[in-house]
Amino acid sequence: SDESKARIAGTGMVTPMTVLRQDKASVSSAKGVKSPESKQTTRKPCKNKFERLEEATAARATVVLFDLETTGFSYQDQITQIAARVMNSDSKFSRYVVPTCAITAKAGGLTGLFVGEIGGTRKLYRRRESFREDELDAVGLSEALAEFCEWLKVQSSSGVILAAHGLKTFDLRMLIASVEAVDMLSAMEEPVVGFVDTIPVFKSTKPKSSSYRLQRLAGEVLGTEFDWHNAVSETDALHELVAKLDVGDELRRRADTYRSCKTRALYLKRCRVARQLPVPQSPTDL
Repeated sequence: SDESKARIAGTGMVTPMTVLRQDKASVSSAKGVKSPESKQTTRKPCKNKFERLEEATAARATVVLFDLETTGFSYQDQITQIAARVMNSDSKFSRYVVPTCAITAKAGGLTGLFVGEIGGTRKLYRRRESFREDELDAVGLSEALAEFCEWLKVQSSSGVILAAHGLKTFDLRMLIASVEAVDMLSAMEEPVVGFVDTIPVFKSTKPKSSSYRLQRLAGEVLGTEFDWHNAVSETDALHELVAKLDVGDELRRRADTYRSCKTRALYLKRCRVARQLPVPQSPTDL
């Protein structure tokens, strides 16, 4: 009974149950097993979560909208075009990139880009509807990213927030993987203070839209057609949407730090590659 238990506890009497508990604790201690009482109740903070950019830093930063075209949608694929435009400005950046891998049929069908080789030199071409093929002024990935970094530095001395439509499912992982491949993670951190995805911002601004694909949003809000799957044209469309819906301040409020985005992107890449998991859906499937 409770009274007898209290009397035993008060007298310090050793019962068979007491001995059994002590023996179990001794065995657990010898095996290195922690008792429930010794287990920590608080979890360590995850190092791979997105972290919000400080309000003061975000307020000073310049928002730059960007878009990428690639050879495909896996971590082994590469960038074929980088385009960017400063929010509320006509300042633009555009560079085609010659990939060292093949362009997948799906990506090539969307962008019209393909690689040809002349005299041992790889060149990038765009196939037009008239079956005409245009050779593009394209450079290697390292040169293209170096030019992009230099252009970003010129746009703001207080740092840049890179914004993309579908950033967290596509553009972020492709950009960070590419920057890592050419050993420019630190160089990119010099001008870039943060990243932000425009999709959650548009969802909060237009919660009743039937779709948040860039093409459908532009048609619904702007009523304008663009040259889809061309990074320059898609960046222009995004620029007009941001201006029309007046979400510049919201983009700054939702921006995450460069370091947390970089860490998260690299962590997910290593996990998926190690476990051979499929990559997230391509932006064309959103």
